[in-house]
Amino acid sequence: MRLTLAGPTLKRCSNLFQTNLWQGSKLIAETDNDKHWQSYLYELDSYRPLALVHGNAQQDNIKLYWYQNDHLGTPIALTGSLGDTLYECQYNAYGQIINETYHQDDTQACPDNPLRFQGQYYDEETGLHYNLNRYYDPFTGRYITQDPLGIQGGLNSYQYANGDPINWIDPLGLIKVENNGFGGGVGKGTNGNKVGNLEPGNPASTSISRDGDRLVLNQGQLPTCGPNSCAMVMDTAGLKYDLGKLVTDAKVTTNGARMNDLATAMRNQGLSDAKFTAKISIEDLALATSKGNPVIVAMKLDRGGHAVVVDGITVRNGQQVVAIRDPALGRQYFTPLNEFKEKFMGQAIITNSPK
Repeated sequence: MRLTLAGPTLKRCSNLFQTNLWQGSKLIAETDNDKHWQSYLYELDSYRPLALVHGNAQQDNIKLYWYQNDHLGTPIALTGSLGDTLYECQYNAYGQIINETYHQDDTQACPDNPLRFQGQYYDEETGLHYNLNRYYDPFTGRYITQDPLGIQGGLNSYQYANGDPINWIDPLGLIKVENNGFGGGVGKGTNGNKVGNLEPGNPASTSISRDGDRLVLNQGQLPTCGPNSCAMVMDTAGLKYDLGKLVTDAKVTTNGARMNDLATAMRNQGLSDAKFTAKISIEDLALATSKGNPVIVAMKLDRGGHAVVVDGITVRNGQQVVAIRDPALGRQYFTPLNEFKEKFMGQAIITNSPK
């Protein structure tokens, strides 16, 4: 039985207790009390599995297996270190396995593979797929509970990927997204490795790279730059956060989230003084960040509205710059103040109001 909403951490299988390790919303390892463990590696900024590493704490022989995925990023085979196919399976359109075969060569057998559609984990006891925010039933092709986002996630709140599992995925159990990658929208996600027009590496930008020890999250392909920015601010404040709940409380849709809803989502998780302001000056923005308190701001970029975290306004290379943490590709950089002003929409979420 799953014990937490943030991600299953403990379950009982027959006489074994299994412990799962999560990195945010992504399963990265599991182990049991019989000393067996396996770890999962994924493609960059994605829920597409790349490799499975299996071992036993009482032995030194660690085995590596490579995932072979279909166009949706769903595992259809595992190959061993010699390239032999050790596991293969077939699915119906809604992710139910209709045939699977395990093979063994002279050097290694194949462990169980619990990964299904991107972001889904097979629960052996129930036959359901754990999909972070709810459980998915591959036999019916529907979730067993309503979408936490309500009708904002689609008119049919039990549907998977708006009834089109051939072309779309839903790694969080909330919103359908294109299957060309994934990660955490006041607006849309990134487009592959294309950078926004504030970031270093964009020919139209004069931003410079920045190093820092504050948390930087990557939104990947989901329209969740807002919740990811909230999580970064909460982490800086020393507060624990639940990214899935931030997404739900902020009422994220395929077009992103509203700034005032983002402020509400942070207050719901303990950042009681988070306050949305529809118009803040550059001077007040500098004042609000002058004591180390980050501010979430809304920017109008080439791809639409976008939320970033501003850590302060300072001077680099003789010019005024804005220190930014950007969930698009998970980058931090300094943007010249004049360039920032051109894109700044004036909306902000502050945690200490300017005096």
